[in-house]
Amino acid sequence: MRAYSTDLREKLVLAYETGESTLDEVADTFGVGRCTVARMMKLWRAGQSLAPLPHGGGYPATLDEKLLALLQQQVAAQPDATLAELAAYLKRKARAQVHPSNICRALQKLDLPRKKKPCGGGAGRSRPAGFPSPGRPAGSPPFGLHRRNGLSFGDDQSVWARGAWEASQPERAAQSWQRGVVDRVFGLAWPARPAQS
Repeated sequence: MRAYSTDLREKLVLAYETGESTLDEVADTFGVGRCTVARMMKLWRAGQSLAPLPHGGGYPATLDEKLLALLQQQVAAQPDATLAELAAYLKRKARAQVHPSNICRALQKLDLPRKKKPCGGGAGRSRPAGFPSPGRPAGSPPFGLHRRNGLSFGDDQSVWARGAWEASQPERAAQSWQRGVVDRVFGLAWPARPAQS
């Protein structure tokens, strides 16, 4: 967040010092917090400057000018390299451990384009299995996509068929009914069904 300008700080002090409005009213008028107005008043009454303090520092940049130049040369030589490939290149050439997200920010800082291949294709990436190709009609069903429960999209018949499959498994059905009887004995209210013939 950027610091408030000195001009705004002076206006806050002047608006409050006129005595016509409270801290809350001044804060609402200028769209700042009440504590901000109180802080400016405290600085002004102490005779300190209302100018914002300089930035406190922060972490040093991971990629210095040398690494940025090396990265820019590599992108010029291999424009469709992925972020992971660029990170591996910097690790190999300059022994610098750089995360791909830092490389992405560095590429933005260098104002390098995000589009990798000028011919319109992807950056060496293929579509995942099951995703429709760009030339496929919009209404065609997405083959190969599955729900978390293993059923294909639009395959509602398999939901009904599963009940028929379970009925054809008498051993499993008998085990599930036995569990129901045991649960009923130990206090759970499961209705016992007669064995299927």
